[in-house]
Amino acid sequence: MKSLHNYKPTGVHRMNSLPIKQAASEQSEITFKNMPFDGKIGSNMHLIETEILQNETELYHLVDEWEDLALSSGATVYMTPDWVLGWWKHFGKHPRRSLHVITLCYAGRLIAIAPCYTGYSTIFGKKAETRMQILGSGGSPDEQFGFMDDYGISDFLDFIVAPDFTNEAASIFAELLIAATDDFDTISFHQVREDSFIMKYLYPALQRTQLPIDIIHTDNCPYINLREYNSMDDFIKKAKSNARRRFRQTRRASMPGANFKITDIINLHETEGATEKLIELHQERWIDLGFPGVFYDARFTRFFKELVQSSLSKNRIWFKQASDMNGACAMRLMLKYNGRYYDYISGFDHNAPSAKFRPGFGILLNSVEDALSHDVETIEMLRGEEDYKYDFTDKTIKNMKLVISRPGSESIKRKMVHILAFAWKVIKSEKKVLHAHYKKNGLVRILPGYFKFRFNSVLSKLKK
Repeated sequence: MKSLHNYKPTGVHRMNSLPIKQAASEQSEITFKNMPFDGKIGSNMHLIETEILQNETELYHLVDEWEDLALSSGATVYMTPDWVLGWWKHFGKHPRRSLHVITLCYAGRLIAIAPCYTGYSTIFGKKAETRMQILGSGGSPDEQFGFMDDYGISDFLDFIVAPDFTNEAASIFAELLIAATDDFDTISFHQVREDSFIMKYLYPALQRTQLPIDIIHTDNCPYINLREYNSMDDFIKKAKSNARRRFRQTRRASMPGANFKITDIINLHETEGATEKLIELHQERWIDLGFPGVFYDARFTRFFKELVQSSLSKNRIWFKQASDMNGACAMRLMLKYNGRYYDYISGFDHNAPSAKFRPGFGILLNSVEDALSHDVETIEMLRGEEDYKYDFTDKTIKNMKLVISRPGSESIKRKMVHILAFAWKVIKSEKKVLHAHYKKNGLVRILPGYFKFRFNSVLSKLKK
């Protein structure tokens, strides 16, 4: 743990120069240089201490305070210690990466966390590019060229900041990021919502600098605002006419003695078996569509199983299945946190006897009913604009990617790294798709199935 500076309420503040050695010996030294602090600190504020945590032991010591801050600040489930530390364990650790978690404390109280990590690429044994980004983003097995494969498993990422310190934290973090551009070619924040701390407070603070900043719209994320509905009947009544018909048909099919039955998965014994079944259903469906499925990556399977167990122990899981005469035909797992349900993973058997009645749809309807009865504010339907989501809502929130570039950092070596990284990303992606078609069609029909899939993908994009 390295102490960077103390802030005192005397108007203009400067940061003491202090070299910060990275945990990995290959990493560069970072020096935070003297810079003016323009934020206005309240008169009741005597001291803000800023530190960088660079190893897991320091992070684990912070877990309880981190958990309290995440809850009190309304953070998303993707910024909880369980998610972030699990992500680092299964996706982040790499010889070319180091933790770089910035904390702000006031009078001994944790008031902000910027959970980041650093990475680098080399050409001919020499560093060609250095990067900093937020924990939970990216996580390719290969940091050398895989850094462009940044979609990641986390839907909403952000800094975690106490509501009464947002302006102060934004000013301090902006200074730190300005200084960090001396040592990093790019600083990227992926999957940040338009209503996040990063977009609402940090971005305006950064705009006052001369740094090159790019904002890229990456996703539209549908969500259901449950505050608009008084009851389940009210929800159905306000839906589009076609959706109302589908809702009612599916609800009738889930009645006692009808086509399928929805049940809770509530204890450890049930959850272990149900998790395996969910993985099976999810993978079978995606492979049938010609895609590898998220559980293609064994790291995600391990991460997911651990997350399910830890979420179950904290009552942060909503897990149900639909069963018909052949057994489980659909399953849906949501994470519960800070007044929201996150519709994270689902799977269904499209060959099941009850498939035409949309049992997966029925479980999602059931989640709306449960959420309304438990005073939940929002069901987050996350990234992706699948048609079924718009039966449930017409509301979306944008996910953005904010990229800060060091002025004059372009070089031939960096360009070479980016060309190779792009090629690596394409090859890796197509390898996964080919594997999915091998699983679906077998060795003899793998290439015809693959080329047909790609041809249809191109047509679909052209139509859009």
